[in-house]
Amino acid sequence: MQETGLSFTSALAIGAKFHKNCCTYHFAAPAYFYPVYREIDATVSECLVDPMFTSLEELINDDPDERDIETAAELITSHGNTLLKIRPGKCDNFIVALRTHLCEGDFKPATRRLILQVRTCITDKAQKSSS
Repeated sequence: MQETGLSFTSALAIGAKFHKNCCTYHFAAPAYFYPVYREIDATVSECLVDPMFTSLEELINDDPDERDIETAAELITSHGNTLLKIRPGKCDNFIVALRTHLCEGDFKPATRRLILQVRTCITDKAQKSSS
């Protein structure tokens, strides 16, 4: 991992900053390690995919409160480009689910804006990385 400039300790520290709840941490750590493991071993990196998507699914679909929705939106905004490369269809499902919560839920304006920014942020990042 030293070749990428990301030490194990700094990766854990980065993952810990998303420590709003256990699902967030369980998502953030594999999301940060995925690109590194992908370069080292494709099989190992594939083991990280299901836990990342399961954590997001639980945040969005398992009777979420506003904090869960906010956390999921932040994670997708932060790691959406990686998620989009791995499973684009699943990413779209998350965005649709977040938008459904936006329509049905009574959220603070900040949370509503965050949900609306999710798709734009992912699209912008994908376009920048392809150019």
